[in-house]
Amino acid sequence: MNLEGEARAFILLGVLIERLGQPVSGTPLDFLTDPHVNLEREARTLILLGVLIERLGPSDSRTPLDFLTDPHLNLADEARTLVLLGVLIERLGESLDPAAAGPGRAPTSPSLFSAVAGASATSTSRERAAFMLGVALERASRTAGGGLPPHPLATSLGDDWSILGYLVGGGLRMDAASRALMVFGMLAERSDVTLAEACEPLFDDRWQMSTAERAVILSIACAFGPGVVVDAGTFLGGSARGLSRFCERVITIDWDPARAVNVADIPNVEFRSGTAAEVLAGVLAEHPGARLVVLDADHSEAGVVAEVAEVMRHPAPLPRAMVIHDSAMATCRRGLDAIAWDEHPLVRGVDLDFTPGAPNATGEMGGGIALVWLYSGPG
Repeated sequence: MNLEGEARAFILLGVLIERLGQPVSGTPLDFLTDPHVNLEREARTLILLGVLIERLGPSDSRTPLDFLTDPHLNLADEARTLVLLGVLIERLGESLDPAAAGPGRAPTSPSLFSAVAGASATSTSRERAAFMLGVALERASRTAGGGLPPHPLATSLGDDWSILGYLVGGGLRMDAASRALMVFGMLAERSDVTLAEACEPLFDDRWQMSTAERAVILSIACAFGPGVVVDAGTFLGGSARGLSRFCERVITIDWDPARAVNVADIPNVEFRSGTAAEVLAGVLAEHPGARLVVLDADHSEAGVVAEVAEVMRHPAPLPRAMVIHDSAMATCRRGLDAIAWDEHPLVRGVDLDFTPGAPNATGEMGGGIALVWLYSGPG
């Protein structure tokens, strides 16, 4: 059929609506035009397609994991996540109306769609839908027996990895950005904070990272649970503010003491002034159990090398994630490429292009996340 994917989806929607005897006006067609649904038309179309496929004939034999890993499923990777979201919405009895509360939830608790209603314009429909898929998967695991099974890494690395394992792969036909948003959605739904509180830092543009980059950091923080997180590079305080929702204590570092004001209103954030490499020495000596270190301070080649070297100088008695932001920036990348990762005994995994960067207005590359796993324990 020589038609683009969205055109095929519209045709199939028409067929399903006819078979189901759905009215031309009202739900589900209102879903495609409702201005309060913060998703683009193509994303809405594919979600609704999943809803109607499930409504026509429940596909209980195909699990969510099947949907996300089956190479024979003739859907583009992004399309399969959206169709699966629609299937889960129908299985869970979620309303397509953003104003409605989720099933079994308090009226003041946001539904799946209303949770992302206030997402910033810098996030995309794809990103918002991936987060919603994670929330739906977690709800399905509790109420419909249809979420993702614990990731196999949990067997050897502990319960932290039952969901976090999907961040690093698990055979899912999703890119790292979509995996991060899905994993954060699962963990946010499981956490003690409300879904609205979880969404706020994810879509907070004071945090000078992309939505997907924020999701990587927040998902690791959520998975590892309460504890101390080290945030090198305070700037406007976006990362410290976001991490403070899920961590017992955030120690944020910046060379400019004037930036302390950006986090002064957050009770569980401690500001320390100085160059990151120097301050990291004392912080990691005081908190050897810190499981997440975010490096987004000195982006010079020498600065990156010095910061990474300081983090790797300290034992990691528990698995520790080191997240380096702006890995695509030329000076930062030269520093990362100069490090002999394979020769360091603490390094258990490294991906310098975990999420890709992008060119800025002048054509220079920036952004991107390098993700390094450190552990000084046995195994």
